[in-house]
Amino acid sequence: SGYIIACVLLLAMLGGCAASKEQKNKEQISEGSSGERTEENNEASHDLFAMDTYMTVTAYGAHADEAVEKAENEIMRLDALLSARDEASETAKLNQAGKGILSEDAFFLLKRSLELYEDTEGAFDIAIYPIMQAWGFPTGEHRVPQKKDLEKLLPLADPSQIICDEENRNISFAREGMEIDFGGIAKGYTSGRVMEIYQECGITSGIVNLGGN
Repeated sequence: SGYIIACVLLLAMLGGCAASKEQKNKEQISEGSSGERTEENNEASHDLFAMDTYMTVTAYGAHADEAVEKAENEIMRLDALLSARDEASETAKLNQAGKGILSEDAFFLLKRSLELYEDTEGAFDIAIYPIMQAWGFPTGEHRVPQKKDLEKLLPLADPSQIICDEENRNISFAREGMEIDFGGIAKGYTSGRVMEIYQECGITSGIVNLGGN
């Protein structure tokens, strides 16, 4: 009977030690969860629709929420400037009037696009928008245009006919009916701006998915 009593006392002591250790672990976990957010335990992510596609921006770190919020605001700001489909955008207004003054962002992209046009011997062409419209790409109402219609529009797809006043950021088209589209460069520029925002917020790890880019 003495042996049985000793075993019972030993099991009770071990159970007490285990319970005490478990309680201590719970307290440590609770303290870590309620403490300041750190790079290891904080993630912020947001889905949005911009530039005619679905996007996701994700950041990790103590300032992840701030970084994601600023990134989303920047994406929407640039979309409002660069979209050829939004009638209120700078780009759409330039296309409608055939001339206009651009913001720093839009003017930088226009200049860069003209450089790429030269570097690629015409393969990169932001003046392609009239051709895109003929195929129905902007509206989603796709069709195969007549050859005669394309031949009529092709002279408009010539970035060399874009006139730039660099001092005043004033743009005009030498040919009536010309229109531009930044779709081939806008997302790359936007992703670069998001990266700058992440760095400013101290983010060292994150994901920027701009519709497959």
